[in-house]
Amino acid sequence: MIWDMALSVGNDLIDSQHKKLVELTNQVETIFNQSERDLRDYDEIIRIIIKLNFYVMNHFRDEELLLKEIGFPELEAHKEEHAKFVSFLDGITTDRLDLKEEEVLKNLLNFLSAWILEHIKGSDFKYKSYL
Repeated sequence: MIWDMALSVGNDLIDSQHKKLVELTNQVETIFNQSERDLRDYDEIIRIIIKLNFYVMNHFRDEELLLKEIGFPELEAHKEEHAKFVSFLDGITTDRLDLKEEEVLKNLLNFLSAWILEHIKGSDFKYKSYL
């Protein structure tokens, strides 16, 4: 996946954070595409999940503060979407990863890709005109 101006919401901070999400998504894809479980770096998978959690905390905080500042009328609904993302990540436990690594990675990759296309280009674009 490549970040380009078609994903820009018109705010430098938010755009840079969205670029980071694309990078993290690409890292998940790289690991997922390694054909054999034995070739995958388990520690790297954990690092990416930790990075995603850190990204989510910071990005959602920054975005929600911005939306509050500009008086975005759909802020509460936007927060609910963010909560669903957090909930999804919370469901990725090491126990689950140990048992179903490929399935977890595939679901994570699909979730992130859909989030970029549906949330950023859908929900986030709703606030562009308020910026």
